[in-house]
Amino acid sequence: MQCLCCWIRGSALIGKCVACDAGKFKNAGNTDCSNPGVGRCVATAATGATSCSTSAASKSAIDCPAGTYSNDAGAVSIGCTTVPAGSCASMTGTVGDCINTAIKGAKFAALCASGTYSNPTTISSCQYKCMSGDYKWEWDPAFRNCNTCRRYNTEALCNDALVTSGVCGIACVNPGVGKCVAATAEATVCPNAAGAQAALSCPAGTYSNVSGAVTAGCLNPGVGRCVATAATGATSCSTSAASKSAIDCPAGTYSNVSGAVTAGCLGLGLGLGLVE
Repeated sequence: MQCLCCWIRGSALIGKCVACDAGKFKNAGNTDCSNPGVGRCVATAATGATSCSTSAASKSAIDCPAGTYSNDAGAVSIGCTTVPAGSCASMTGTVGDCINTAIKGAKFAALCASGTYSNPTTISSCQYKCMSGDYKWEWDPAFRNCNTCRRYNTEALCNDALVTSGVCGIACVNPGVGKCVAATAEATVCPNAAGAQAALSCPAGTYSNVSGAVTAGCLNPGVGRCVATAATGATSCSTSAASKSAIDCPAGTYSNVSGAVTAGCLGLGLGLGLVE
């Protein structure tokens, strides 16, 4: 083990030869083992390190890699933590206060703001993207056509690796028109709460025409109306999910439903007429 803390007085060795504990470091400018500081971790290499170390005898401190964070002011023995789904890297930890996913040195993970979501597939502002080639997924452009680089069987696995490796970070994004945000990928309702992890198609009979943060979730069309799959110009009702607009019931049909109009507008029976 390398001697990091030794003192010599004359020809006598005073003290012990001790490696810095895990989470601390000592470099040429320090006489004692030091904590790396908030937003940082320790590394085994004296210079040029890009990943955190959880071992003893670290020689430098580095900013937390992109997509990770640390708010530990003491010994960072577990390294920087990967930002979880439903969150983003942040300097403040305030809900929705995200930093660019390529920025290093994050101190907190902040919950995504209401109406937005994040998971390993929501990578943005990153120089690498998962691209398909030769029936495998790989990081493009840096690792394109690299015979020795690791490839992944699915896009999801490739995106997971981009995040967990600290190469890129996940970002809170808008779900898109016809969708809302959900607590998990398995959810069937839109809670509109902070920290959502998935985008969900609007349930049948509801719609959203919002391209930004969908803070109100999917909406009911109202009495005398139905939903439509087209964002504009629709003339017929839809009974499918992911509707993007609400329209008046077409001529000769009606709806007295104030909630989700899952059956669309209804035709008139024999002997019936329409009333205002």
